Amino acid sequence: MSGAKAITIHLADFTTPRPPRRPPPLGGAGARRWLIGRKATLAVGAFEFDDRCWSAFGLWEDLDDAVVATASPGELVPWMAGAERQWHAVAVPVRVLGTSNHTFDGTAGTPCWEVSPDEDGDGPVISMTTAAFDDPNADPARLGRFVTGQFHLTDDVVRDAPGNLGHRDVVAFPFRSFDGCNLTLWRDLEAMQGFAYRAGEHRSYVDSHRSTPAGWFDRSSFTRFRPVRAWETLNRGAR
Repeated sequence: MSGAKAITIHLADFTTPRPPRRPPPLGGAGARRWLIGRKATLAVGAFEFDDRCWSAFGLWEDLDDAVVATASPGELVPWMAGAERQWHAVAVPVRVLGTSNHTFDGTAGTPCWEVSPDEDGDGPVISMTTAAFDDPNADPARLGRFVTGQFHLTDDVVRDAPGNLGHRDVVAFPFRSFDGCNLTLWRDLEAMQGFAYRAGEHRSYVDSHRSTPAGWFDRSSFTRFRPVRAWETLNRGAR
């Protein structure tokens, strides 16, 4: 089975917590799969979930269907109604490395994305990185080291990186239903590559993972997307 040709990204920030349960079914019959998660931060070496900040990613077979459906987010993601802030985007994958279980049959390694033949072009890019364990319960100390290092990078290092326009860490809901990910909007490809590949804490972390016999995690992936359209809505009267 070929991979998805487009992703729709939907972020919602509420002023009060929403119950920690899977939101109602989403619209958009053209989406192959929906990935739903909450914002995550680090608390005493473990995940802490923010039930005010929800994310949904739709994996689509057809870009045109994704664009049309996302034009009406109230119908596509109705459970985000009432959020103080919403951010929606449609994007196409232009580069994919590694493996994840963001697949259509739940098997890590199954093709997830069909890369667009289009060039990146100028302007913003979106990066999605994932990392996960085949068995998170096998080595709690290893998991703890990974969580601590990962959130230091995303909470402290990425936040202050030049050209970072926005960032969110997302952990699956229900937990482990898909590999957690971090999503970053960059000013342009140069800014993203400068953070990822030049000397610095991120480069050192990647090198340390590769030089450690067991590594810091069992699998990871990196996907770069080219936004087709994106917009933000604000609701100052939200509760």
